Amino acid sequence: MEVRVCRTVAAILPLMAVLALVAGCSRMGGSTPTEADRRAAIEHFNRGLEHQAGGQLDLAVEEYSQAIALDPQFAEAYGNRGRAYYDQGDLDRAIADYDQVIALKPEDAQAYNNRGNAYDNKGDPDRAIVDYDRAIALDLQYVDAYFNRGLAYYRKGILNRAIADLSRCLEIDASDAIAYYIRGKVFGEMGEREEAVSDLETALALGLPPNWEQAAQDLLVELQPQLP
Repeated sequence: MEVRVCRTVAAILPLMAVLALVAGCSRMGGSTPTEADRRAAIEHFNRGLEHQAGGQLDLAVEEYSQAIALDPQFAEAYGNRGRAYYDQGDLDRAIADYDQVIALKPEDAQAYNNRGNAYDNKGDPDRAIVDYDRAIALDLQYVDAYFNRGLAYYRKGILNRAIADLSRCLEIDASDAIAYYIRGKVFGEMGEREEAVSDLETALALGLPPNWEQAAQDLLVELQPQLP
């Protein structure tokens, strides 16, 4: 079961829009880049986004690295480079970049969520949960952070907390078929078969990706004969 990630800036922004965004960012110590450096950094950043969208992650990392070299306080470049490293499986570098985003923008809930995902994929759900907690504290409607924390609790075997987070996820977005499927799976493992069957049927009615759909159908067939 995959966690849900998001990058800091998810689409190529017009150059002037990005300039305004960067100008509004809080900066830590060190020299302030010149306007020419900022413009060049944003050009590299936008090329990085193009490469990232096309799946050319090595080239994306190169462009983001050049953007960071020109503007070491460019939080969005660290965030997107972190996502590229994450997708490459280089989790330590992804975590290091998310650390930088959090240092520059400590109220960035997405950075905490994404760093939590990297920790979770490293097999450290406890540190992941700490980051998901922070993401949720910053954004009480952050559905992906509830989803991811629910998965982390599930992996730890803390099923009641997994149910609570997945239920909160569904309160925010009642159309989330995958959350219904996973909650149904957890209910099944808890012996709550009626709840499990209800969630699995809802997940299938809402529509699951093909691989998830088959798993839900198989689990439903397994559970239904056990109902009274």
